[in-house]
Amino acid sequence: MKGNVKSKRNISLSGLKNIDKKLVNTILNEVVDQGPTVSFKDIAGQEIAKQALQEIVILPALRPELFTGLRAPARGLLLFGPPGNGKTMLAKAVANESNAVFFNISASSLTSKWVNSEAEDKILVMGATNRPQELDDAVLRRFAKRVYVAMPNVDTRRKMLANLLVKHDNPLTSRELDKLSREAAGYSGSDLTALAKDAALGPIR
Repeated sequence: MKGNVKSKRNISLSGLKNIDKKLVNTILNEVVDQGPTVSFKDIAGQEIAKQALQEIVILPALRPELFTGLRAPARGLLLFGPPGNGKTMLAKAVANESNAVFFNISASSLTSKWVNSEAEDKILVMGATNRPQELDDAVLRRFAKRVYVAMPNVDTRRKMLANLLVKHDNPLTSRELDKLSREAAGYSGSDLTALAKDAALGPIR
């Protein structure tokens, strides 16, 4: 997968109004700009989450004239679900599909001054958590929209394994791949990646 990489030096501070420059510099220092771009096509499965994100974020970003008044998009969105299933990848894909800049920022980097500037600067804050039940009510109120990122089903597991194994000339037959996909029930996306990596080391052990 190839994509254009934006340099931190090319991201201007002039478009961010009424925000402390020290805070902006902290955020820019954490911007994710070293990897390739990610699109929804690069993410296996998660069709329900993708559709929700398309309606909640991408369409309003691309056609803002249609989303005013009661249709105005939310400024906070929470991705939640079991770990290792692509919440960060989905967030990066949303930014790419919306022609936006993606910042990967820890919660400790956010301040009320940043959050309170959202409306003027058209910033969407997307949170990601494995434990939404541990967030307090004040935090949850910031995320008016919430999207569940599920564990992969058998079809998604098969697609993920096939995508991983294609790098090694597909050593499994179609029947073996079907069997492995069924037996990997309960595996997350990161579990499947770890499984494939471990198997790839087998011939050289």
